[in-house]
Amino acid sequence: MGLAGHLVSSQVVIREIERWRQLHIAMMQQVEKLDQHFTQHLDSLDLKDLYMHLIIRRGIRYQKEWVDWCDEALEAIDRTVKHKAAQSRQN
Repeated sequence: MGLAGHLVSSQVVIREIERWRQLHIAMMQQVEKLDQHFTQHLDSLDLKDLYMHLIIRRGIRYQKEWVDWCDEALEAIDRTVKHKAAQSRQN
């Protein structure tokens, strides 16, 4: 999509962003499963496991940031498409 999003229909862009969103949700869920063990034993982790937990937490945040961006992009596109449609009807 990138800088060429305006060259295809909004529906194509929306489908691609929705695909990315689902991909990052699935990745986030997988990473959260990895972290369950560490979270359950947080008080007794040795440093190696604590560092692994911290890295996994960063991975969860990374995936969540992607999902949040997808939501923001989908809302912005929807708002703009509706605004343009309303303008077209007025003209």
